[in-house]
Amino acid sequence: MAKSSLAKTAFPPEVARVLNGLGEGLKIARQRRRQSQKDFAERLMISRATLQRMERGDPSVALGPWVTAAWLLGRLSDLQIVFNPDHDETGKRLERQYLPRRSRQSKKLNEDLDNDF
Repeated sequence: MAKSSLAKTAFPPEVARVLNGLGEGLKIARQRRRQSQKDFAERLMISRATLQRMERGDPSVALGPWVTAAWLLGRLSDLQIVFNPDHDETGKRLERQYLPRRSRQSKKLNEDLDNDF
């Protein structure tokens, strides 16, 4: 009996839509290259059943086959942008928020300074 996974039901609807879109895009890219599921799965070094699950947007498929598929399709550089820290505007903003701020000089230090030139 197959092990049931929460991974198939525990995702927000937006994530499920993106996964379905990725699967559909993978299927279209494979078909445009005139690759059968059998041949493409062999090139990915996965079973045909796993490729079918990818094309359906199954969230339980590991990341490795997806990255390999991006490489085979010549789209690896597009995938690398996703977690590139240079493109993480939210992360950079949060990082700046927690940087130490300049502290004020003490009054005593200001009184000791002679600004008479």
